[in-house]
Amino acid sequence: MLNLHPACELIPEMNAEDYAALLASVKARGVREPVVLKDGLIVDGRHRARAAEEARVGYPTVQWSPAVHGDSVVDYVIDCNVNRRQLTTSQRAMIAKDALPFYESEAAERLKTRSKRNSQPGADLPQAGNPPLPPAVRAPRARDHAAAKVGVSGRLVQDAKAVELASPEVAAQVRKGELSLGAAKAKLRPPPPPPVVRKGPALDPAGRPVTDPLVIAALLDAPKLDDIRVRFHALKRELLDLAKEIVGSSLIPNTIEKDFHNIAEAIRFARPYTTCPYMPNCTRHNGCNACHGLRWVTKKVYDAAPPEVKG
Repeated sequence: MLNLHPACELIPEMNAEDYAALLASVKARGVREPVVLKDGLIVDGRHRARAAEEARVGYPTVQWSPAVHGDSVVDYVIDCNVNRRQLTTSQRAMIAKDALPFYESEAAERLKTRSKRNSQPGADLPQAGNPPLPPAVRAPRARDHAAAKVGVSGRLVQDAKAVELASPEVAAQVRKGELSLGAAKAKLRPPPPPPVVRKGPALDPAGRPVTDPLVIAALLDAPKLDDIRVRFHALKRELLDLAKEIVGSSLIPNTIEKDFHNIAEAIRFARPYTTCPYMPNCTRHNGCNACHGLRWVTKKVYDAAPPEVKG
């Protein structure tokens, strides 16, 4: 089998089930779509070529041509494969991230070619019978171009770069479709530092001394709710990105924003804030309507309490 062009390797391997279906098709009908080659390397069609070799049948090939396939090998590879394959949003973001060096190299080559052309005498003058050359237009940033080609946001490409930098092993899981970028970021997020338990009275978020063991325990566990809110917002962003694609076209962004906002606010308002202002009297009868025996209240409940009970 021929070797692969580096741009061809941007696209993840076909899963076993899809490849088995392709192999069965090749055995039954052969290879109809030609394998595209450039400088003796496969640009597109590596799975067709592999299946043909396994089936012991020939396959047609065609040589890469800018006039037919476009000026950018990377653009061609992405156009041929991203919509053809069942790739997740996170996988497409990883493809865009991996394509960045190729796009930057192509841009540098275009700049080099333009510089050589402009260095020739009379290069900037219109030739007889030809209109003047239009002014150079600044190309879009490689990241934004790569993101647009695969149909994701530039922010997701940045997330892919961050995951790759933090852990190539986790990034490989995203490429295979085993993890989403949101799950990868949560996996790589460092655990929160252990709470520092101080001896003697401490101050709660309301600035009040707290000594009750139940209240202290609740305040130490409160960051768990903060972590859930962070992961919840990451999930919301993934859904909003998905709503921009064909597969998520039935999602309604405004509804998602509203529902996620309501749930995030419910989590925030549930956070333990301070000792119940009605203590110690409220503990005599299994709690009061404010703390219901928990001995702590949320900020909303504390703010609603009359000033005379806050002390």
